[in-house]
Amino acid sequence: MTHQYQSHIVWTGNRGEGTSGYRSYDRTWDIAVEGKPLIHCSNDPLLGGDPAKMKTPKI
Repeated sequence: MTHQYQSHIVWTGNRGEGTSGYRSYDRTWDIAVEGKPLIHCSNDPLLGGDPAKMKTPKI
């Protein structure tokens, strides 16, 4: 049996300047799945991320 799930990653780090400079944007994004709560994510704090948000897993 095959199961398919669709999700979207939405970058939320734009502070109005896009990626014009290294410190001009947040390292944050949301994972969106229809019918489920958003998952707010961020890079590791050592890379400028928000420590209060879920981080990218180590692979």
